[in-house]
Amino acid sequence: RTLGTQIGLKSVPQVDLISGAISPLLWAGFSRARIILPAQLLQELNDAEVETLLLHELAHYRRGDHWVRLLELLTTGLYWWYPVVWWVRREIRVIEETCCDAWVIQAVPDKRRAYAEVLVKATGFVSEAQRIPAATGMGTQRMLEQRLTSIMCDSLKHRISRRGKFLLVTVALLLLSLAPLPGTSQAE
Repeated sequence: RTLGTQIGLKSVPQVDLISGAISPLLWAGFSRARIILPAQLLQELNDAEVETLLLHELAHYRRGDHWVRLLELLTTGLYWWYPVVWWVRREIRVIEETCCDAWVIQAVPDKRRAYAEVLVKATGFVSEAQRIPAATGMGTQRMLEQRLTSIMCDSLKHRISRRGKFLLVTVALLLLSLAPLPGTSQAE
């Protein structure tokens, strides 16, 4: 709860520990959001690493990324055949992770190293596990390298401007409106 108030949350999601080898994640579906953490990974982390890991997942919650994920899954289900949907999906995840990294560093600037280490440990922990489709994943090796460099070199952007948000939403809506629905022809 203390970590939640640190980033402006009035309530925090329930934290569930599981025995599986999965990436830490925020899960909501159609129910109340939960942070799901692998118990074995937590045993390998020190207090500072656990704190930054929880802050990262709470940042996803604070930003509403679980609602974005639900919309993303519905859109992908409808337009699975449209390559732009897959590209936008990947870009959304990169932006989400970058934003959450910035929130963590802003909340605990003295724990950059611990945060970078927890990302490496979590990636190693799940390297052989299967990815859960609705989870906010760790991403590719290149993405991880970029995140670690940004965290350690203080090159994180803290906010997207209103103009940037407007542009992002406009482009997404435009792309979705241009896509024909399955079962319709061009002549209709």
